[in-house]
Amino acid sequence: MNSTGKDMRFATGGVLAEFMVPGPPKGKGRPRFSRASGRAYTPADTASYENLVKVLASEAMDGVHPSTHMLHLHVACYTPMPKATSKKVLAAFAAREYEWPDPKRPDLDNVIKAVTDGMNGVVYRDDSQISSILASKVLVGPDEVPRVYVSVHILL
Repeated sequence: MNSTGKDMRFATGGVLAEFMVPGPPKGKGRPRFSRASGRAYTPADTASYENLVKVLASEAMDGVHPSTHMLHLHVACYTPMPKATSKKVLAAFAAREYEWPDPKRPDLDNVIKAVTDGMNGVVYRDDSQISSILASKVLVGPDEVPRVYVSVHILL
């Protein structure tokens, strides 16, 4: 509940953008520093992932200008099962009745940061507009596709 007593889970004004980022989730890398100039820069693989998010977010926005509203972000990361997983664990995973959390890297907060930075200026003017986040990171089986599901909702 918020300070007005309203349950914010149901106070959304609709979906602003919804898209899927294919491939394993990637976290925002730590800034690197140039030895020559001493300036900080984003690692190439992080910049590439953020650009992919930007392109997919732009397609999801379909020409709509970035929002100025307060927003709720939902991020679901589906990470691949490690290659060295035993047959016993794979069998238990196949019979699962719930999603298995993934304790491995990348850290969920770093994935969220890479996604929000990629949507900056496309879905919203600034990521400071995000007032709530629901995020999860779970394993997918060998026959499932790793991906990141993103949806952004306008808060009323």
